Amino acid sequence: MILIVDDDPAITTLLKLSFELEGHLVITATNGGEALELARQVHPAAMVVDVMMPEMDGLELIRRLRANSLTADIPIVCLSAKALASEIDEGLAAGADEYVTKPCDFDDLVKRVQLRLVE
Repeated sequence: MILIVDDDPAITTLLKLSFELEGHLVITATNGGEALELARQVHPAAMVVDVMMPEMDGLELIRRLRANSLTADIPIVCLSAKALASEIDEGLAAGADEYVTKPCDFDDLVKRVQLRLVE
């Protein structure tokens, strides 16, 4: 199961369809707080997390996931419009396994997440 966390309904729909076409079950959240609860409850095989979201941004979400022994091992790929080298470094420092910038190739993103599932 893949957990997609993004407050943009269009991106969420496209990502959900992209992963489902590859045979994955997908759940979604629109903010960090909701995602944190879902991650604790269902322990997804991987997460795709937007950085800029209301209430709790993606970086804080990742920090909290990494700090909890129940969710620390979930592979996380950041997906963000923030594309400066310092912003990418910040995402990786927060604990993301990978950082992909928007706009992205959805097929490539799915492959990157799938590679994380194998590791």
